[in-house]
Amino acid sequence: MSEPFIAEIDIFPYTFAPRDWALCEGQIVEISQNTALFSLIGTIYGGDGRTTMNLPNLEGRAPLGHGQGPGLSFYVLGERPGAEAVVLTEEDLPAHSHVFAGENGFGTDTQNSNSTVATGRIDGTLTQLYSTETDEMKPMATRSLGPSGQSQAHENRQPFLAMHFCIAMVGLYPPRN
Repeated sequence: MSEPFIAEIDIFPYTFAPRDWALCEGQIVEISQNTALFSLIGTIYGGDGRTTMNLPNLEGRAPLGHGQGPGLSFYVLGERPGAEAVVLTEEDLPAHSHVFAGENGFGTDTQNSNSTVATGRIDGTLTQLYSTETDEMKPMATRSLGPSGQSQAHENRQPFLAMHFCIAMVGLYPPRN
């Protein structure tokens, strides 16, 4: 591998950072020991700018360039957009309906695969608990079709392969144009 530029970020398949590289995990480093790196990235990723600076934190994120593409959001260098998990609210879901289905059989019949609404005996008389013969809508018990979900977060990351992003701490100082 050729000598990297200082502050170059590459992906490595190791469980460690190679020599002269550091993992991009947002750690705080001393400016006095990394003056060349500080002259390139400053406090873009954090730090007090007097004695410390932060390295980029690419844990749980997909890297993206700064600026704005056509029809896309504007991103600032060092911004950490997105989230690993998101809780969806009712307002986030498009309007939709759920189908209520039943079987034409006895509610105690073990052959009914879903044990759904069927016919049953009320006061000893065989009675249909639902009917397809009328268009009239009937209210159902509130427990018949209850809400589902528990307002818990769902995974929000794109498919990924676990790799380590590392930043070059030592190397060639990049030439300026």
